[in-house]
Amino acid sequence: MQRVSHAMIFEGKKEKITILVNKYIVEIMGESHELKIKKKTHPDIIYLLKDKKKKSIGIDEIRFIRENASIRPIESEFKIYVIHNANLLTEQAQNAILKILEEPPANVIFMLLCPNVNQLLPTLISRTTIIRDFDFSNEKINSLKNKNSEIIEDKSEALFLAIVNSDRYEILSMCFQLAKKRDLLKSVFEKTRTKIIQKCAKDINIINKANKLEKVIDLINLNVNINLISCFLYL
Repeated sequence: MQRVSHAMIFEGKKEKITILVNKYIVEIMGESHELKIKKKTHPDIIYLLKDKKKKSIGIDEIRFIRENASIRPIESEFKIYVIHNANLLTEQAQNAILKILEEPPANVIFMLLCPNVNQLLPTLISRTTIIRDFDFSNEKINSLKNKNSEIIEDKSEALFLAIVNSDRYEILSMCFQLAKKRDLLKSVFEKTRTKIIQKCAKDINIINKANKLEKVIDLINLNVNINLISCFLYL
């Protein structure tokens, strides 16, 4: 079985992280499952939504997940629970999820979607991998540039440092978004990498990340499975 986090929190705007979640599910389950994933008809993907009549997601919904999680996947190697608006989980419901995550069932993955991870309990956050929707807007990049003005000269350098200083899942998230921005990739990796490494020559951590990140982009462009890339980032 491929190594993959058993619990992830996707933080960001609903529209963007929903697209990101679907990409991750396709990569985890395989392209042969893509059609059912898009149509939301896959038997091994369970979506948890807030009842329109309620203001929050309570303990009863989580009890269903706890009971259902023991049932083996039908068509895939994995069974995935996607919890929308996880920020609306009551404290009791979050604690119930936490108990599941402490002894996660085999082949079960939890994906929690929320606009701000700080709306969740710290104990729950500590048991998950956080994946953020990275903002590539000019405003965001300019902000990064200003904060690191002593070593950064332009936007591409700011973006490069933002990526190499992220954790491995944030790197994957950003690379997926950047993969469609070929001109930006060319600027960041062909023109900027050498300059940043020269400026940060004493920072072995940045140099190592920069070298590894360049290989990650190559793997994504070759359509290598995200789990294999994730394992590569562990090395």
